[in-house]
Amino acid sequence: MGAGNAVESYLEEYAARRTVQLGHAPGINAKIDKLVAGNVMPKKLAAVGKYLRHVRNAADHGVDTEVGAPWAIRPATGVEYVFVSCSFIAAVTAREQNKPPEI
Repeated sequence: MGAGNAVESYLEEYAARRTVQLGHAPGINAKIDKLVAGNVMPKKLAAVGKYLRHVRNAADHGVDTEVGAPWAIRPATGVEYVFVSCSFIAAVTAREQNKPPEI
């Protein structure tokens, strides 16, 4: 999922600009948790990012131990994932530029 990789890379750059140390924060969720703890990302926006993490993990990690099978990713979900990724990045950027909150 290239869009997931793009989100993760964006979060690394955003954290650096906001002087939030990510340390050994692997993946989207861990990075988002550090940004929330650093008071540079509101929880509602973080929830959008966490959706991206869950879909990415469902697509990339084979059998889900909770449901006992791999998740099938619908074609529409793949398209929507790219749109949500772009919206998430745009909303984070808007907050960084002191624009009103948006999702």
